Amino acid sequence: RSYSNLIANARGLGTFCSFDGVTPQIRDKIVSELKNNGVQCGASGDFTFRIRPSLIFTKKHVDLFLNRLNDVLKSL
Repeated sequence: RSYSNLIANARGLGTFCSFDGVTPQIRDKIVSELKNNGVQCGASGDFTFRIRPSLIFTKKHVDLFLNRLNDVLKSL
C-alpha cells in the first residue's frame, strides 16, 4: 500500500530507519497515534519520524510495528 499523501523519503537500514511526514502536523499525528497503540517512536527535526526499538527487536516486533503503522496510516 502506498501512503505517499502522508509519508515521504523513507530511508535507513535495519532498525536505523526513518521517514518524513509530508507536513509536521501529519508526522505528529502519526507519532501520537502510534504511541496510543503501544509503539515507542519519536520525532526528529520538523518532519522526520523514527522508530526507537529496544535491543531485543525481533521479526515479531517488526510485524507488530508494520501492522500498527499501516492501521494508523489507513486511519488518517
